[in-house]
Amino acid sequence: MKIAVVDDNESERTKLCTLLREWGEKRKYEMVCNEFTDGEDFLKVSGTYQAVFLDIYMEKLNGIDTARMLRKYDKNCKIIFMTISEDHRAEAFEVHAYDYLEKPVTALQIERVLADLLETQTEDQSYLVLSAGRSQVPVILSELRFVVSDANYCVIQTDQKQRVRIVFSELERMLSCERRFLKINRGILVNLDFVSSMENRICMMRNGEQFPMNSRRADILRQELVYYRFEKRNRQLSRKAETGKIQEHFVKKEAGRVQTMEIRPERPAQCLPGKRI
Repeated sequence: MKIAVVDDNESERTKLCTLLREWGEKRKYEMVCNEFTDGEDFLKVSGTYQAVFLDIYMEKLNGIDTARMLRKYDKNCKIIFMTISEDHRAEAFEVHAYDYLEKPVTALQIERVLADLLETQTEDQSYLVLSAGRSQVPVILSELRFVVSDANYCVIQTDQKQRVRIVFSELERMLSCERRFLKINRGILVNLDFVSSMENRICMMRNGEQFPMNSRRADILRQELVYYRFEKRNRQLSRKAETGKIQEHFVKKEAGRVQTMEIRPERPAQCLPGKRI
């Protein structure tokens, strides 16, 4: 993951990059972290970053204006604002900020944000290229519903079934970093996003297909489904709550502006020389 850190405070900038790199090292995930002292320098090379941690209060170009300029040509970069105040949550909402962190940024905050970012990047971009006959077939992971072993091949289901030339163990290894994929029996791997239920040692898919579950691990597998759904729902609710806070702050701020507007009485019409009213 390629991330930019924009902050005119050197010590805070260095600390954040250290936290980002440590997170990547612990999970053996490649993190490229580039530092910028102001928004102007960042904008000169932006467009190649998946996310930017952006300080709001900077002497030159502040974070909000930097984000507005970024959004003119880059709609995909995830913007994570950093600030000592909540006064700019409304502006953060206007530029579709991904998150809003209060300084000092902690390792716990980084853990939460990067976990969400990683899931977003995986869902939006991750894919595999597999051999099917004489063709190379790109398979988007979020659309891969299940994998079934077939000798030295695998049958995969996306919007259609395909037989690809790869052994099950190798494909299982390639998908092992994906939380959504679960091996429910020998030679059977399912995407939990497409599972309807796990009952009576049968895994029912949303399209109606059924697969036998490992009888000894049936309870554990069912619990894995419960945990996965809970974690996914919890992330969705957290994101929704954060968005709601930003929207509420924006509404209150706009309401405050209306209430404090000075109401001036209309002035009587004035006659100009040589004209009649």
